Amino acid sequence: MSTDQVKNIPADTLRQMAHGALAKVGVREDVIHPVADGLVWTSLRGIDSHGIRLLPHYAAQFKAKLQEMAERVRNEPAIDPEIRRVMVPGDPEKTA
Repeated sequence: MSTDQVKNIPADTLRQMAHGALAKVGVREDVIHPVADGLVWTSLRGIDSHGIRLLPHYAAQFKAKLQEMAERVRNEPAIDPEIRRVMVPGDPEKTA
């Protein structure tokens, strides 16, 4: 790539772009920040192969996974009506 094709974009602008792209595909807020920061941080250190250039790939993968999970939920049967209770740690009725 020649230098006339390179654009210098401020890190905060890249973080905002990454945040927007990930939010748009439905990524949870608590996941967006570390992913966006990690991509920008990596690019700032010159490791472009693992930096912000991966944002489109990550956004597409998140979107595909969320769609897959939504489809799975739609196709799962309802909770079995025969289940009467759930054992949890500390349940006094739990047998050893």
